[in-house]
Amino acid sequence: MISRRVYLSFVVLLLSSFLTSFALAEVELVLHYTFDDVNGVTVPDATGTYDGIMEGDAWTLDPNGVFGGGIAMNGNGRVVSDPNVWSDLPGDAVTLTFWLNMDPTAAMPWVGHIFLAGDGGWPPIIDGRFWDDQVVFWPRWGPWRPDPDTLADIGGNWHHYAFVKDGDWKTIYFDGEQVQTANTGNSLDGITEFSIGAALAPGGEPLEGRMDEFCIYNGVLSDMEILIDMAEPGQAVAINSDPNLVLDYPFDEGEGTIVHDARGIYDGMLEGDAWTWDTDGIFDTGSIAFNGNGRVVSDPNVWSDLPGDEVTITTWLNMDIDSAMPWVGHIFLAGDGGWPPIIDGRFWADQVVFWPRWGPWAPDPNTLVELAGNWHHYAFVKDGDWKSIYFDGEQVQTANTGNSLEGITEFSIGAALAPGGEPLEGRMDSFRIFNRALTPAEIRNDMAEPESEWTSEDIGEVAVEGSSDITDGVFTITGSGNIWDPDAFRYVYQKVEGDFEIVASLDDLEAVDEWTKGGLMIGNAPHAKAANAYIYGSPDKGVHMQARLAEGAGPTWLGGPQNAGLVTPVLLKLTKVGNVVTGGFSYDNGVTWDAPRANPSASLALEGDVYAGLAVAVTTPKAGMPTATAVFSNVSITPLEP
Repeated sequence: MISRRVYLSFVVLLLSSFLTSFALAEVELVLHYTFDDVNGVTVPDATGTYDGIMEGDAWTLDPNGVFGGGIAMNGNGRVVSDPNVWSDLPGDAVTLTFWLNMDPTAAMPWVGHIFLAGDGGWPPIIDGRFWDDQVVFWPRWGPWRPDPDTLADIGGNWHHYAFVKDGDWKTIYFDGEQVQTANTGNSLDGITEFSIGAALAPGGEPLEGRMDEFCIYNGVLSDMEILIDMAEPGQAVAINSDPNLVLDYPFDEGEGTIVHDARGIYDGMLEGDAWTWDTDGIFDTGSIAFNGNGRVVSDPNVWSDLPGDEVTITTWLNMDIDSAMPWVGHIFLAGDGGWPPIIDGRFWADQVVFWPRWGPWAPDPNTLVELAGNWHHYAFVKDGDWKSIYFDGEQVQTANTGNSLEGITEFSIGAALAPGGEPLEGRMDSFRIFNRALTPAEIRNDMAEPESEWTSEDIGEVAVEGSSDITDGVFTITGSGNIWDPDAFRYVYQKVEGDFEIVASLDDLEAVDEWTKGGLMIGNAPHAKAANAYIYGSPDKGVHMQARLAEGAGPTWLGGPQNAGLVTPVLLKLTKVGNVVTGGFSYDNGVTWDAPRANPSASLALEGDVYAGLAVAVTTPKAGMPTATAVFSNVSITPLEP
């Protein structure tokens, strides 16, 4: 799992398993080799249809796949699969996905076929292969050549590949990113032989490397669906891993007037005199309530991220049941300061409208009655001249309108830009903007509840297994072990890129011994004795800071008041700039910050990935008390501008 986490850093956020049940509803999985249960030479198809046979003299089962077991092919090894899988394709469209770990001891540049489908002659009808230092989707088109840094990382590491054929177009994806596409023109007709890992006779080179999770879909997967394919079976990646997401307001702040963009780019400002934070949102977290003249004035530069005249705006709404019927109110507006706006979505009488200039959608009477006081999902899609409305994942209206997105200089949510708009009365949650027209499947993905992006595990050799719970933004973490020497603790963490600041309020810490610790950590890979800096509270010692300046080095104390009892709640902070991590603490909710010593900084030998999170440990467990529990709230990780 660690290797998966490293090479899926940008898709580490996970959703509950029900997302998968509809995420790929429009394109079906028709073949899936997990390589977890090879029986003799039979490779079972998890869909129960197209089993394969292992042939050749250079293959072995590998227990260390990406998700369970894999297969290692080190020369003349191959899976000869049932070619009838291709008859399940409804047209000239197919997506093949798999994980590969190329053998780092193989001669460079690598040469080898990943899959081939053909009629027994040469060249095959289609195939994917490594060819010198290139990845190719044959026949007849230019290959994708990884940059040198990526190429050096391919050998010995797991990476995800997707090969998509959509009519005349072929496309390659690498770790969820589209890296090459071209118009090639060949048809899938006539496939009578199909193999994985080595060539059909007479002309192919065998693959040298390990493979896991080989899948074939009977159509074209979207970018989002390819990310979902990368996730562990039974799970799916969160929508905010979608590279097309350009703005995401979860409305979970609970205080203040800043609305934070979860992507860290386009924060908004709450204005007006009729809005409140609400703790009851669609996913049992926060939301925003607009009760008249309340609005979010958002950064209009989000629209500059749109590559063309396409956009999708999604949100959850719970209209005020006490408002006069019919409801009237703007959900969002984007314009140039004049009236009418360039585009907006709104309630208008008993209709939902995507302006300008087209017929609205009127819910049927039964739906209309149920709208008030209940959460519903809305999506507004502009695809060139076409505008569409989706209600709870179903398209309910579409029309050709013709207006352009050019010229947007003002953007607000929940109430109108001057001079002509009516304010919204109701609650809103999870407002998002995507820089293209989402498919129906992707809109249903957007409706799914995101699970925590945090990973929780014990680090080092702990005395008792720890645990964690994250509910309504409150982290309750129980851990044992000693964050000193030896190095062991309970860690709740996530991977973070670039420079950033992590802040959390330590609200309570169980006093098992005087050096029980609960606090914030920044460092390299989540394992014992990694380079890290740690600011923490201890019951009898107050707030202290320590560090391990390099991998495997001994711990270094960075200061703190001796024999000064801990007062909770206390706000803890670690700031990473380059390789320097600096700590601070505050007893007045961040108005003023103190330091464990005059210069509470550590210059760490940070190499590779960096993680940040919350760590809890007990230095000297007592009889009947081998663990301690710490409670944190208001946890945030904020990117710092370069």
